[in-house]
Amino acid sequence: MVGVCYRFFWGGCQGNGNRFDDRISCMNYCHINSTSGALRRPHFCELAFDFGTCFGHYNRWAWDKLEKTCKRRLYSGCGGNQNNFETRNECMATCLTAPNNTLNRLRKYTTCIPFTVDGMH
Repeated sequence: MVGVCYRFFWGGCQGNGNRFDDRISCMNYCHINSTSGALRRPHFCELAFDFGTCFGHYNRWAWDKLEKTCKRRLYSGCGGNQNNFETRNECMATCLTAPNNTLNRLRKYTTCIPFTVDGMH
């Protein structure tokens, strides 16, 4: 279903910005970005990159709020936070606030992404 926040269990590996600590955070973020003309930078872009708690070494991308760009980082494979992207494009499209950002571009990578739960869309 599109535009609905669902509870799910995340194992800590990989992932993207389409996860929130609680239902209210999800609903507030999705509502604001789907009803207003101006998009806000997701709150997790302001977080410092977190290597995580495992022992792997995976190349990822994270938003650097001081330099206002995405930088390559090493990720352990689990834990960490939402400022963690598989590609530079995903990071830039999510965290770079520019006049030409669109809701569809933001939704592609971060929040309110349609997904299937037990056969429902």
